Amino acid sequence: MEDYETLLSSKNSHLLNRTILRGHSDTVEGLAFNPEDSRRLVSGGDDKCVFFWDTRKSAATGKINDAHQGDVNCVDWSHNGMYIASGGADQRIRIWDVRQLSQSSEVTSFADLREHTGQINEVQFQPCGNSSVLGSCAEDGQVLLWDIAQVESDSKSSTGGEIPSLLLFRHYGHQYAVSEFQWSTVPDDPWTIASVSEDEEGATLQIWRPLDLIYNSPVDAANILRSEGI
Repeated sequence: MEDYETLLSSKNSHLLNRTILRGHSDTVEGLAFNPEDSRRLVSGGDDKCVFFWDTRKSAATGKINDAHQGDVNCVDWSHNGMYIASGGADQRIRIWDVRQLSQSSEVTSFADLREHTGQINEVQFQPCGNSSVLGSCAEDGQVLLWDIAQVESDSKSSTGGEIPSLLLFRHYGHQYAVSEFQWSTVPDDPWTIASVSEDEEGATLQIWRPLDLIYNSPVDAANILRSEGI
């Protein structure tokens, strides 16, 4: 949003017909509601900041200054309401524990994921199933799946090179920048993913399911790949 404001409209009794949330000093790039509480949302923008909002209040309830070293391109809220993920032009994904807001207006990142080699276009927690599973896509043509539950109290950030312990799956199916992806919202099929890339001749949509490769043994996974001609 170019006017640096977040506008909400609703017929719900706890919202005004038109709510304007002011705080960002540059373009707002991403928004996400708390799945546990529709009155709370998070936003990220080109001012490098992440804001937390309660729609019953005009001022932000929390703010992360310099959340990234460049524009904050996208944000998402885990479906258990505990975590925020943000992705930036600095090629990093940062995970924040929202529970810290109940004690302080300051929120610190407990995971800093740097496996992408292009700016992050989207981050999205798995909407069905495990609240700790996160997906990301970027200008490097990859879709990565993470499990932030693997973070240990003494763990260090992933800085490339060796495969980070948080990385579940790496999808190399696209040749160009992946602009968007979506998890399936069907509870019986939570691991189906659709992703779109911006190719030279237009756009490519892929629908894929990594579950069998993640949870099978290496031998079984190899057999699955051979049976599918991969």
